[in-house]
Amino acid sequence: MKDRILVIEDDADISNLICMNLEAAGYETEAVYDGEEAAERIGKGEDYDLALLDLMLPGRDGFSLVEPLTRNRIPVLCLTARGDVDSKVRGLKMG
Repeated sequence: MKDRILVIEDDADISNLICMNLEAAGYETEAVYDGEEAAERIGKGEDYDLALLDLMLPGRDGFSLVEPLTRNRIPVLCLTARGDVDSKVRGLKMG
């Protein structure tokens, strides 16, 4: 069984590039493009081995998705263009 990775990224070009490379490396990917859709997937209890999470999403920001992801035992890697210290500290404090 392949490892499943949830790619939560609102830019379709970036999401497609990430998914293409992960699939070439043997992973199964599922892409979602906004925070609300991601929250629905997480809430359904689907089994993912990892989530790649953009912090700046439409509908619901990535920070609000960290807790439900980790509560469902899904490890999270944050992808973001945000470089401010407050965002980095907030992300690190969230785990």
